[in-house]
Amino acid sequence: MKKLIGLLLSALILSSAAIPASAAPIKSMRITVENTKKGVKLSWKKIKGAKKYKISRKLTSSGKYKKLKVVKKLSFTDKKAKQTKKYSYYVEALNSKGSAKAASSAKSIIRLKAPTGIKVKVVKHPDEDEEYSATYPTLSWNKVKGAKKYEIYRQEITAKKTGKFKFCETTRKTKLEDYAAPGSYYRYKVRAVNGKSKGAFSSLSKKYGYIDSTFVTANRSDTFDGVKLSWDECRGAQGYKIFKSTDNGKGKTFKQIKLSYKYDKKEYSYVAEDKDVKVGEAYCYYVLAYNKFFTSKKDDTNIATVIFRDYDFAVQIGEEKTEPMLSQILTQYGLISELSRIKLDFNLKSNNEKVAKVDVRDNGDKTYSVLVKGVSEGYADIALGSESSLFLPTDSSVFRIKVSAEPVYDFKLKKGETYEVYGGILGGTTAEGYKVMAVSSDEKVLKINNPTSPLFTFTGVSEGEATISVTVTNDLGIATMDVITLDYKVLVE
Repeated sequence: MKKLIGLLLSALILSSAAIPASAAPIKSMRITVENTKKGVKLSWKKIKGAKKYKISRKLTSSGKYKKLKVVKKLSFTDKKAKQTKKYSYYVEALNSKGSAKAASSAKSIIRLKAPTGIKVKVVKHPDEDEEYSATYPTLSWNKVKGAKKYEIYRQEITAKKTGKFKFCETTRKTKLEDYAAPGSYYRYKVRAVNGKSKGAFSSLSKKYGYIDSTFVTANRSDTFDGVKLSWDECRGAQGYKIFKSTDNGKGKTFKQIKLSYKYDKKEYSYVAEDKDVKVGEAYCYYVLAYNKFFTSKKDDTNIATVIFRDYDFAVQIGEEKTEPMLSQILTQYGLISELSRIKLDFNLKSNNEKVAKVDVRDNGDKTYSVLVKGVSEGYADIALGSESSLFLPTDSSVFRIKVSAEPVYDFKLKKGETYEVYGGILGGTTAEGYKVMAVSSDEKVLKINNPTSPLFTFTGVSEGEATISVTVTNDLGIATMDVITLDYKVLVE
């Protein structure tokens, strides 16, 4: 037994003495393989005891590895890798005698070049309603051979900081409409992708950015002593510049004006009030948003036109007129009351019957007419309200009536002069889906041009008085709350 144990120990000693030190187990090393603009780049960390590194490569279709290069650095770029070819690489760390100290596992990659011709521009995409038109950068680049899709990365540059590049989107196309928020600068880079293989990044695009135009509305203020402007908030804006034209509504010459403004949480918009106005004059406004980088562009579709009057309706002493807006409101709510079978109690009266009286006439055909009669010179308010809050606001809607000893004209023209409406006098009732018809009561005094267009004009023919009747209906010819008939009294001098 002792003899057998001795023979086994002798064999074990002889066996261990026969394994050279260099044949000890080889360590594992990690390598990264990536596409760059110059080629496929391999990189790794330093291996203790290694003096050089042997790179081997094979085309995955051939199945045989060949020595590619022996280097002393910790990286190597295979500049001979051909586009769209799939390669497999591994690296061995060698000591001074050429023995392997460590080896990597094989890693494969498809050679993909970086996209070229990267361009970005800001494009406005109009909507049927100009208020909701979208403006955003459109990115494009040249097609990369072998690419199945593309990854886009975006960097945002604000007035306060320059952000890091972040993944934006993946697309199979060679362009991208990026819904980036306005108010900042943006820069992009793109790379091609095929399976798990990703190409080198393109050169950085030029720095592009924009800030949206505002959508402006202008109406008489609730206090009847100025013009109220309102506009939507622009993301990224640090402030707003207000411009005004005083060329009787033509909107050809604008000057910047200083008006204080504030954000109205109820209306979700900024508001300002211009009190430097005269009764009967037409004014045009537009607003520019700005920040450290940008100022929005003047947009003709967002110019607001208003004719300032310190009243809603005017009559002469002793004159009785139908008030079309009030008549239509009563007709509409009378119809709603009938359909809903809920009786609405309307309160419609003048707050000063010594100046103006108001009367409601039931026409018998499910319509109502509101008659206003001038008693003496001055102003009176007609309040329209209802005890039911289902269809009308609980607070009264106020209409101001002006009574004058002399005729009150909405427009005064010289013979041969043409007034350009610019869509302003209709008070926003000319939206998509509505039809306009303007008619002159006397073509020998006043001629209507383009009567079926919301941008109609009228020309003074000879001295005298005439009335413009403007009717707005929808495509079906059915009256709605947004459809009204208005009369404008014109004097041609």
